[in-house]
Amino acid sequence: MSQYRPALYLALLTALAGNAGALPGDSEQPITIRTDEAIRDETRGKTLYRGDVEFRQGSLLIRADEVTLVERARTAARPGSRDPLAGTGVLNIEARGAPAYLTQQFTAEGEPVQARARVVEYFQPRALVRLRNAARIRQGNMTLHAAQVDYYIDKQVIRAFSNPATGRRVTTSIPPERLPGD
Repeated sequence: MSQYRPALYLALLTALAGNAGALPGDSEQPITIRTDEAIRDETRGKTLYRGDVEFRQGSLLIRADEVTLVERARTAARPGSRDPLAGTGVLNIEARGAPAYLTQQFTAEGEPVQARARVVEYFQPRALVRLRNAARIRQGNMTLHAAQVDYYIDKQVIRAFSNPATGRRVTTSIPPERLPGD
């Protein structure tokens, strides 16, 4: 079975990345943040949200104990970008929780991707979402568990990393109906 692991892992990553690219119109939706407390530092373009934070834009939903949002002046989105936050002025997002959750619907007919980790980060200049510390991703019956998962939005590339310090490896589960045919 071990000789098939790379193929199974690739099948899951292809299935997840193939569905990636937010719903059309997500990037044109307003960002709504609900929280118990917000602290804005205008000089740094940084806002800290604490206490049951809910960050929403279109089908993107982030829930966390604490979210730090760094902004800059709005810029035009790159043509063809699949990044739902491109052009919004959001530079970085860091969500922390026990765990923090991220959910997004990528196609109208598909199942949403549900992810969780202790830290969820978004780096707009690189169109990168990073899940750190006990990352778990689920779409339908497919799951991926890793110490860290990087998702490059525009490239539609997912990289998952093990944790050598604990010996925990990347674990992927693909239901039989999603396996490549013979």
